[in-house]
Amino acid sequence: MRYCWGLGLGLAMALGLGPGAQANLTIDPETITLVGERPSPLVDGIAIPGNRTQPASARLILSYGEGPVTLRTLVSDLRRTDGVASIPASSITVTPAETLQLSPGKPVVVTVTVDFAAVRASGEFIGGLYFYRGQNRQVIPISARVKTAPLLPWMVMATGVLLGTGLSLYRSEGRSRDEIVVQVGHLRNQMRADQALHKDFSLSIQSELEDVFRALEDKDWTTAKAEVLEARNRWTLWRKYREDWQAQLAYRDQLLGEFEQMPEPTQSSPYMQTVKNSLDSIGRKIRASQYKDPQELSTSLAEVRQQVAQYKAGEALVDSLKERRRDLPQEQGEIWRHNLDQMEKQLRNLTPDPTSYKDWQTNLKAMETRLEEDIVQALPESPPHAQAGTTVLSRGGAILVPELQTLPSVPDISLLNPADPVYQARANLQWFNHISRTVAIIFLAWLGMTELYANKPTFGADPMRDYFALLAWGFGAELTRESMVKASQDLGITLGR
Repeated sequence: MRYCWGLGLGLAMALGLGPGAQANLTIDPETITLVGERPSPLVDGIAIPGNRTQPASARLILSYGEGPVTLRTLVSDLRRTDGVASIPASSITVTPAETLQLSPGKPVVVTVTVDFAAVRASGEFIGGLYFYRGQNRQVIPISARVKTAPLLPWMVMATGVLLGTGLSLYRSEGRSRDEIVVQVGHLRNQMRADQALHKDFSLSIQSELEDVFRALEDKDWTTAKAEVLEARNRWTLWRKYREDWQAQLAYRDQLLGEFEQMPEPTQSSPYMQTVKNSLDSIGRKIRASQYKDPQELSTSLAEVRQQVAQYKAGEALVDSLKERRRDLPQEQGEIWRHNLDQMEKQLRNLTPDPTSYKDWQTNLKAMETRLEEDIVQALPESPPHAQAGTTVLSRGGAILVPELQTLPSVPDISLLNPADPVYQARANLQWFNHISRTVAIIFLAWLGMTELYANKPTFGADPMRDYFALLAWGFGAELTRESMVKASQDLGITLGR
């Protein structure tokens, strides 16, 4: 098409001005090439930076070697090479207009200006500027290369960058987060459906899920996945041995109930407080998932049961000896009551282990033997009387002992100050990551605009190809940056993520 047009212009020039006139009329340059921008089609008419167009001009110098001559000018429409679009002649201004007066030795400057504001298509347009002298004419070819103003291409590039950045962020952060949240939701639904789930196991799993969300807040995906796996393992451990766990935990609750039913002096005794601490420790171990199967829990509960049983057995022995000492005279019976109260006090202060209890039981057995000997030797007619002693008794006859002093509280751990260098370092890292990402994307996008837009004078002539190339470049800018960062990290070079 371009060849045919050039051939037509050549024929027109050959058939135009006569040989003499052509020899005397000189036009410099012999062709006109103009480059300009048209408004972006989506924001046409909006006076914003990046969408403004400027007219393009070219100058011709005309000179004539003989007497005065009058030339008339006429410009044609500029048509795109495919014939689909054109620039109307009304958008082309020739100055001076219509008539030119040429004299020997007095060149005339002709300015051709094309206003691209009304152009609705990009591409290369070809037309001609005609000079008439009578029936003769001379044609100067005009070529205009038009591309879209940079606003819309930048918008397309930014859209591609945003899509690529969003995909990269979701792939590196959002996808992992969503997968973890879905797993947590599925696990919680299973827990809600199990009406028999014990509260200690529920607290154990919930504590792991809280660690999951803390890891999600810190964007520590590896730790979050590990915590989810641990929570699922605890749930699987419960579900696998559900009936056995229920039986053992019900027995532990029974032991706690028996402790609550004991009188206050017994509950507050060091012996039973140690037993209570053992039961509480079992609960903490369950919540920390330290029992691998119900058999380990059964072994721990058996130890606690043995401690409770031996205390009750020792308490029953002391009570029986207290009843037995009533066969003695009052004075001697009071002495034995004081002795038995002392033995009961020792029982309460015992460490609940078999060795301590066995030693205490041996002493109680010896005391029982002496009591029986005193009962045999006692005379029924002996008058009961009180004997002063140094032991301080309560109104109920119990021996009063000094109260134990409580231990001081554990000192609190002071929280980190927000002005601590750790927080400042974290903020610096976040700013560095954001700035490095932004700068890298801007450089890559600018390179794309240079290669795909600035170096193509007819950008927009093929919208599907041109704009899709910008969109694809912008989309790949973030992926390229991420690949470069990963490659540098593999080589041991530290860059911002």
